[in-house]
Amino acid sequence: MQETSIIFPRAKVAFDIGRCPQRACFQQTVLLSHTHLDHVGGLPFHVCTREMLSLPASRVVVPQGCGAGVRRLVDVARELQNSPPLDFEVLELQMRRGRQAMSLAAATPLRTPSPQTARGLGNATSPTLNPFDYPARVFFDLLQGGEDHVLTSGYLCRCFPTTHTIASQGYLLYSQRRKLKAELLGKSQEEIRELRLAGEDVTDTISVPEIAFTGDTTAEFLDVRSNPTLEDALKVHLR
Repeated sequence: MQETSIIFPRAKVAFDIGRCPQRACFQQTVLLSHTHLDHVGGLPFHVCTREMLSLPASRVVVPQGCGAGVRRLVDVARELQNSPPLDFEVLELQMRRGRQAMSLAAATPLRTPSPQTARGLGNATSPTLNPFDYPARVFFDLLQGGEDHVLTSGYLCRCFPTTHTIASQGYLLYSQRRKLKAELLGKSQEEIRELRLAGEDVTDTISVPEIAFTGDTTAEFLDVRSNPTLEDALKVHLR
C-alpha cells in the first residue's frame, strides 16, 4: 500500500493525507477524497503539528457522512497519547446540483473554537520533534450546508462525485479573477476611470477552473451527467 498526499502550496492545501510529510503541515486545509487509511492516516499528525507550532487550526474537508469518523480518528490518537484537547475543523461539502452557488461562509458552526494557546517550543521546525509530546486541546467543529468553500489562499473549492467502495468525492479549485464588464468593452480608459471614480463597479468576478483531484476512483464517475463542477474538472490542464 502506498500513502497518498499531494501538496499544492500556492493554494495552501493538501489533497489527502495518507502520511504527513513536513511540507504538508504548513498547508492549513486538507481535502480528503475518502477515508481509507492510505488517504487519511496522517491526519492526526497534521492536526497535532499545527497545534504544536501555534499555527491556525487544521481545516479538513470530507465527503458527506464522514465528519464524525474523521473526528474520532484524531480523538483516538489524542487518547492514546493522553493529550489534552485538539483544535481543528471538519467540513462536509455538499455536491453541487446546479449553477447556483451557496457560500460556506453563511454556514454556522455547531460550536465556536476558543483561541489557540500560544506556547514556546524552542526549535519548533526540528524534524526530530514529536507533536504528540506536547500538550494540545481537543475541540472539534462540524460545519455543514455549503456547496462552495473559499480557501484562505483565495481559491474557490468545489467537489464532484467519484466512484469508490466507500463515500468519496473529487475536488476542483478555481482561481478568482476580475474581468471588465461586457457592456463596457470598447469604452476608453478615461471613460472607465470616470466610472470608477463615480463609485461604479466596472468588473465582474469570474471563476477559472485550474486544478482537479479525483483520489481513488473508477472511470464510472465520468458517466455522471449534468454536474457542472465535473464538467469544469474535465477542462483543466492539471488533474
